[in-house]
Amino acid sequence: MGALNPWEPSKEESRDDVIESSLRREVFEELGLEIEIVRLTKIDAVPYVPEEPGPYRLDFYYRCLPKQGFSSLREGLGSGLIKPRSPEVRQILLVPVSRLKEYDLYSSDARILFPLLT
Repeated sequence: MGALNPWEPSKEESRDDVIESSLRREVFEELGLEIEIVRLTKIDAVPYVPEEPGPYRLDFYYRCLPKQGFSSLREGLGSGLIKPRSPEVRQILLVPVSRLKEYDLYSSDARILFPLLT
């Protein structure tokens, strides 16, 4: 029997864990970072987008932490050891919440994050 893939849900995991497993896998594939999921913070229904089926798209927002901790993450980013793994991602930055308005965020993400600034 081969090794289990840590990014795929096991047979014992509930259906709720499929989303969290997908989140872990996507962050690792795009950024090369392993994360710990703290909790689900919000589910947002975004109105119809022509490229997607159905009247709404659901966006799931989770609070996550880097598995290796923020100090290791900062060191890895500063030294160049941690860098994007996907051509879709140009740069990885750690940004204080107080500076989020300086960045071009998707409107649905901005709606969730900007209230944190008040």
